[in-house]
Order: sequence, then C-alpha cells, then structure tokens
Amino acid sequence: MRCCRELGVQPISCVDSMMFGVNSARDKNQREGCNCAVSVDIGAYNSCMNGCKYCYANHAGAAVKGNYNGHDSSAEMLTLGIVR
Repeated sequence: MRCCRELGVQPISCVDSMMFGVNSARDKNQREGCNCAVSVDIGAYNSCMNGCKYCYANHAGAAVKGNYNGHDSSAEMLTLGIVR
C-alpha cells in the first residue's frame, strides 16, 4: 500500500489523540508516516458512515447503510445485528 505522502496528501490520523485532548504515543504498528495514536479498536466492521476510500473496516456499502440504520444511540452496543 502506498503512503499518503507518495500521493501528495498531507498525513493525518484516523486515530488522532489530540482530537480527544490526550497526548498519546504514535502507533508503531502502522505504516511509516502514519500519525495514528496507539488505540484499541472497539468498533464493528461495516459501521462507519465517513466513507474513507482507504478504510480497512468498510468493504460493503449496503452493509454500512444497513448497520447505520440499525444503530440505537440509547443501546449498550454501538450497533445491533451487524450485517457483514
């Protein structure tokens, strides 16, 4: 996979610790040039509506929409009945 710098895009962070007011170390398990902070994945595949082209977590557009529509903000789980 090519780094964003090779494509002329400024590197940013999918997991930006400063956005949450925390100063966290960079995740050493990511590609060189990736600015993502060390994190723990609590999400579910096919559940983010941001639509980033490089995202590893979304691979089925219809499933993403179905999971988003099934989201209940008052539930204990982020999504219920995950569609893959």
